[in-house]
Amino acid sequence: MKHRNEHGNRLYLALGWFFAFASVFFLPFVFGPLGIIMGLIANRKGMHGNILILFSTFFAVLGLLVGKMMVVFFQSYLEVMTNIY
Repeated sequence: MKHRNEHGNRLYLALGWFFAFASVFFLPFVFGPLGIIMGLIANRKGMHGNILILFSTFFAVLGLLVGKMMVVFFQSYLEVMTNIY
């Protein structure tokens, strides 16, 4: 039975890391908090989730900044393209 609990705990960490990395590229306001929640659950289960919480927060903020930079870039790019044609 202990092996099954250990596998479940690793699943929380694996999902948390997936959500943390996904928050850089897709929906950081959804995947970032999901990574934080998985880190909190991992902490409660006795695993080391503090690093996951830290990186989920960092990657979510990074994802928001990257998204904002892309919006500004494409707005300026489209403005230049409409002025040319």
